[in-house]
Amino acid sequence: MKFRLLARCATAGLVALVTTGCLSTQDGSGGTSSGSAGDRKVEILGAFSGAEEQAFLASIAGFEQSSGIDITYVPSTSLGELIRSRVAGNNLPDITMFPSPGNLLDIAELGGMVPLDGMLDLPALKSTLVPGLMEATENAEGKTFGVPIRMAVKSVVWTAKPQFQAAGYTVPTDAAGLRALTEKIKSTGVTPWCLGMESGPATGWVATDWIEEYVLRIGGPEVYDQWVTHKIPFNSPVVKQAAEAFAEIAFPKGNVLGGREAITSTPFGTAGNSMFDSKPGCYLMRQGNFIASGDFFPKNITSSLDTSTTTFQLPPTDPSGPAGANPVLLGGDLAAAFKGDDPDVKAVMEFLSSDKFGAEWAKIGGWLSPHKTFDASNYPDQTTRDIAKIAVNATSSVFDGSDRMPAAVGSGSFWRGMTAWVSGQKDLDTVLNEIEASWPEK
Repeated sequence: MKFRLLARCATAGLVALVTTGCLSTQDGSGGTSSGSAGDRKVEILGAFSGAEEQAFLASIAGFEQSSGIDITYVPSTSLGELIRSRVAGNNLPDITMFPSPGNLLDIAELGGMVPLDGMLDLPALKSTLVPGLMEATENAEGKTFGVPIRMAVKSVVWTAKPQFQAAGYTVPTDAAGLRALTEKIKSTGVTPWCLGMESGPATGWVATDWIEEYVLRIGGPEVYDQWVTHKIPFNSPVVKQAAEAFAEIAFPKGNVLGGREAITSTPFGTAGNSMFDSKPGCYLMRQGNFIASGDFFPKNITSSLDTSTTTFQLPPTDPSGPAGANPVLLGGDLAAAFKGDDPDVKAVMEFLSSDKFGAEWAKIGGWLSPHKTFDASNYPDQTTRDIAKIAVNATSSVFDGSDRMPAAVGSGSFWRGMTAWVSGQKDLDTVLNEIEASWPEK
């Protein structure tokens, strides 16, 4: 997912938490280097701003106070440009937080970023992390350059609890059950699915998530990784099968609110809001956990998730298949280091990558720990705990594929191609062939 997430936050409480430490921030125009090794100062670059920035600062305030390390956070709305200019000018930051592994590995190729194999205890981290997150930051030589600090669970289907229960519907556990539920809702004259793709210049990512969901479910994690790393062509049969599985939900007349023709022009963030009406316009929406934070769902819904919503995992196509009974598509934010010989940088990286980081953010909402060992009582509601369990209990879990692909494809031809196909401008074979042809040569 390429959309910067907005966490719900209680501003007054955050200010109180942040001011207990000695955190500081600078604007994204450049920042300053942290100085010599072990000077008790660490600079972090990132894309968190607004409510997310305050939540992040609240989450590290206690560590800064107890460790004596003075952390400067530099937010930027153009993180890629900033970090490239810093690397080119040999003005390396201490730590940078990336929204995708593809961006992280692109920067690693420029030099200066430190492989974490010698800095952190990676085997210990792997034993507590949800699989598929840290592995996405490995380069072709098998070196790890990033650790997850936040997880997004994408394989979530949302519905309005009171309306869903009043209609007598039950949560499906397999693909056949999902098809049956879709047809049952449709038979009552109501549209089953809420689906919108419009996201400004990022329009298309909603459909790429759906394709990734089904490549994982049909091909399993090994085939998924081969596709993402271009070891098999983009127009491979498994990708076409995945697209057809999505089309089975999105394209039939009466399946989606507004019809297929409205999908690409319907804003993704508010596409599901009509399911909360007393007479729902649609009942089901597949979207990541972030949709319940920020300004997407109505505020009266986000403040009462346990009583207002029901969630379930997007079912497998075949529980006995290569992806198992609980396949999960993930996203996340990742931390990378540029000062491997600084003990303070090491200490901050150890904290950010631990299951102790994020408790304050979790209590505010809009944040999931990538660790299976994180104390789930920190989450503000049972809905969030249940979504975290989807990842913890996964039989196979993978990082968002378009986030791992070269930018020319993942946030370029893949987005554009899905938009052209869903809107009916181009057929599926043409789109898949064009995306394959767009893959950069090494």
